[in-house]
Amino acid sequence: MTEAGWGTVSGLEDRFTGPVTDAYFDVNNNGGTTLKLTVNAGGEIGEIENFYGCGKKAPLISPNEVDVSDLKNHMFNESSGIGRLIDTLIETGGIEQIQKNGPPNIAKSWIGLSCTWIRHESVGTGNDGKEFKWQIMLPETDEDRADNGSTVAATSEPATYPQEIVDLVTNSNSYDEFQEAALDLDVVKESKQLRRQVLNADLWEF
Repeated sequence: MTEAGWGTVSGLEDRFTGPVTDAYFDVNNNGGTTLKLTVNAGGEIGEIENFYGCGKKAPLISPNEVDVSDLKNHMFNESSGIGRLIDTLIETGGIEQIQKNGPPNIAKSWIGLSCTWIRHESVGTGNDGKEFKWQIMLPETDEDRADNGSTVAATSEPATYPQEIVDLVTNSNSYDEFQEAALDLDVVKESKQLRRQVLNADLWEF
């Protein structure tokens, strides 16, 4: 007999490789729009659907298009799901696969994107002030491959982080204290990737 462990798992795939075979926009429960990508991971995994929020300022025109006329510079917000996906593709060079297909507010532009997808967890604050967690699948980066999701201990000095960050980790007593100070650093303000790392509480130990 196999005994069950006292705990739970998400039941979701944390890492898989495959191309986007279908894409469309839909309205979510909050009244905003969401990009839905169907990825063919093959084998026992099969097809998986990834979701990326676009916000309420990008209303649905059709399943193939959202209106970006009210967005700043007609670009998605960097903190939205689709914004994080675009920034990660720019970072990894994967944007070159699909940029020729058309703009990102056209669903069909996303078809053909192929990469290894990694699950990331983010922490946010709702309109009611309550903290919530959400998960997003993003293309694998060099950092993902290097540390495979490992955390940064307060006593370590990882070469991948600027010295200012290492000093803050060493001298901070809590994640909240570290985050507040880190977000004021110029090196963080100038790097979208580093800002995302600072905002990911799971990467830091105190």
